[in-house]
Amino acid sequence: RNASFAAVLGIVALVASAVGFRSLSCGAVYDDVHAVFNNADVIGARPLSRVFWSDFWGTPIRAEHSNKSYRPVTILLYRFVYKYISRSEAAFHALAVFGHAVSSASVLDCASAFGLSPAAATLGALLFALHPVHTDAVFSIVGAAETLGACFAIAGVTQLRRRRPLAGLLLVLVGALTKETALFAGAAYAALLGTGIVSYILALFAARYTAKGVAPPSGVSGHGNVQSVPTVEQQADAPHAARGTVPAADRVQQQPVDAPLSSHSPFSLAQLFPYVVELAVLVTIMGLFTVFRKWIAGNAVAPDVQLLENAFKYIENSVHRRASYAVLAAYNVFLLFFPMQLSVDYSYTCFDPVTTGDDWRAWASAAVFIALAAVLVHGGARLLAQTRSLVESWYNHEHVQPDVPSQNPKGDRVMDARAQSAVEKRCEGVDHRCKNHRNSGAFVDPASLVVQHAALAAAVGVATVCFLPASNILFYTGFVVAERVLYLPSVPWCLAFGLLLAGPSRATCHGRRATRWRGVACWAAIAILCLFACRSISRTRAWDSEASIFGAAAQVCPRNSKALLNHGSALTLVSPRDALVALDLSLGIYADQPIAWKNIGAAFHLLGDWAHAAAAYERSLAMFRAHDTLGNYALLLAQQGNYAKAVEMLRESLDLVPHAAGALINYGFALARIGELEKARNSIDKSLHFEPKRALPAALCRSWIYAKLGNFSSAERVLHEAWHEHKSKADLAQNLALIYIAVRRYEDARIMANLVMKHDTARPGRAQAVWNVVEAAERADAAAAAGGDATRPDALEYLLGCSL
Repeated sequence: RNASFAAVLGIVALVASAVGFRSLSCGAVYDDVHAVFNNADVIGARPLSRVFWSDFWGTPIRAEHSNKSYRPVTILLYRFVYKYISRSEAAFHALAVFGHAVSSASVLDCASAFGLSPAAATLGALLFALHPVHTDAVFSIVGAAETLGACFAIAGVTQLRRRRPLAGLLLVLVGALTKETALFAGAAYAALLGTGIVSYILALFAARYTAKGVAPPSGVSGHGNVQSVPTVEQQADAPHAARGTVPAADRVQQQPVDAPLSSHSPFSLAQLFPYVVELAVLVTIMGLFTVFRKWIAGNAVAPDVQLLENAFKYIENSVHRRASYAVLAAYNVFLLFFPMQLSVDYSYTCFDPVTTGDDWRAWASAAVFIALAAVLVHGGARLLAQTRSLVESWYNHEHVQPDVPSQNPKGDRVMDARAQSAVEKRCEGVDHRCKNHRNSGAFVDPASLVVQHAALAAAVGVATVCFLPASNILFYTGFVVAERVLYLPSVPWCLAFGLLLAGPSRATCHGRRATRWRGVACWAAIAILCLFACRSISRTRAWDSEASIFGAAAQVCPRNSKALLNHGSALTLVSPRDALVALDLSLGIYADQPIAWKNIGAAFHLLGDWAHAAAAYERSLAMFRAHDTLGNYALLLAQQGNYAKAVEMLRESLDLVPHAAGALINYGFALARIGELEKARNSIDKSLHFEPKRALPAALCRSWIYAKLGNFSSAERVLHEAWHEHKSKADLAQNLALIYIAVRRYEDARIMANLVMKHDTARPGRAQAVWNVVEAAERADAAAAAGGDATRPDALEYLLGCSL
């Protein structure tokens, strides 16, 4: 059985990996760049100890502008991948896919630990692995925080259920340091445990004070075993005694008594004590972690949320604001059931606020919450009733003499019919191993008791607790709806749905009815799994590029200003004119966006309209002085010949973000142009330390600096080294040709010009320009040799222009 269970675990993990496999060919989207590749804690620009004092984005967590997201375990994993495995996007995507695969397998293990049947547990795990709402977490690099945090949280809850509190608490806390929502998984388990304990206590006291026990005859011990002291009438009825029965008329008159449960009962307050201690320890440690979390953030409140991210916060009417957030919560429930219209971003103007009482969305969300509350109430009532029935059955088993002898031929203790029926009811729809309890009288732990008798209510409660951090109830978040935060709350939903799809149990359904219902449930499960798989596959196609993912988001919500902004930003380098259209639409919805004006400036810059580019850059900087906007504007100034101002702006940009490799390279260009060659070379070398993948532009600039210093051999060596590492042969051949012209190696320069034409067939004029410089230099040398007056072209100046 262990081998078959391991095989099913492997199949679930394989299915989850297959869903995310396509992400390995995807690049880095907006958040991925800022959280990973521009994060000084990830790329090793800061000491390792600084990871524990920075937020998820690399900002000191006690800084005023920090968003207070404390995830040091995630950053350490990113740093490990960046330093020891690979610096490519595929390696980080693989980390998120690995977390999803392990989380899916952990869901199956957790369901098995709580006593769900193999069919229900497997279906729930497969639903979790294939759910389309998880594509946001699996296909984004920053989504690794969600998948890995859920992995630790689910494994921790599983260990807590298996009575390994130390390992369980440790895993939950590690999960909370990976993603904050993992702590609420521990809170959800504590809620289950506390509910089960309260249910047991109520049932025990009800059995003690309200259940009517029956006084055992004089020959019955306190444990229900018959002693051989028959009455005269019973001795006279030998044939009945031989068959093990006693006529009704001759039975001893039974009187109600009020006797407590014995210490040997399978249910007693003493057996609840370890669970009460576990609950107290769990709540205490989670409380201490919350205090630590607040202390590490400097006891600061959450940062102010911008209007573009969460507009509902700025609704003045508190009733309208709460009704609007209720609509958002109901929409999250809708996404779990019908994940057809998905978007990577739901932001400003995607959802209109609720401002009137006749808004149908308010009534629809109220209906959703009423239905969920009804599930909770019905589940709570059923849990209390089943627990009381179970405890009372054992109570009567301890103090009531059954009509049949209480000893079998072997002398073992036998359950009466009522106790056996109660235990069988408890085992309905759960793992067949639970049915062994009817013979062993095993005690069911309080958390499993809640899951077994009120599975749907438990799923609703656990999902609600896990969703609390994203609900805008405890604090305001930087989003209104985010599919990524549904990753952990979807676990109980998938398991509950798997329990429903597993079909009716044999304990409640027999014969043709059981076969019919199980067949319907089987086909329904197959249909839903296929539907989810197809939707997940179609959803992954939107992740081909940053432009495609935000373009798909803009199609889902055409009034999404932030999606249009990100779509235009992604199109800036690919199609500047299309980018201008998307950015103009975004500004038409919400005008106060410095990032939009920065990208408008970049689009005009690429189109050659430098005047409009400069105006857009200045308007963006008037709103917010961002380091990338300063860098772009500095490059424009350098191309216009204003190198002094370019150096000044790049210095300001590097003061904001000292490890920005692109700004360091541009700073080196500008310093070289004003004659500060040593500082320029140091800046280029520093850029390579932070981002080695920019080695090509760094090599082009370094070669020019060496040539300007008169060290042509070093300039040639740098370009030859880059020749074997990069595919941009045309750029390297062009620079080598210009260096050969500077040292009058014209034949080598012609060879390089031919290579430029070979490797850049789309721009034949590029090679012709190099040929023109070669011929002009040869004519100048020939005229100088003949004693004439000729000006030799400055190949190094042309080289700098090409590099820029």
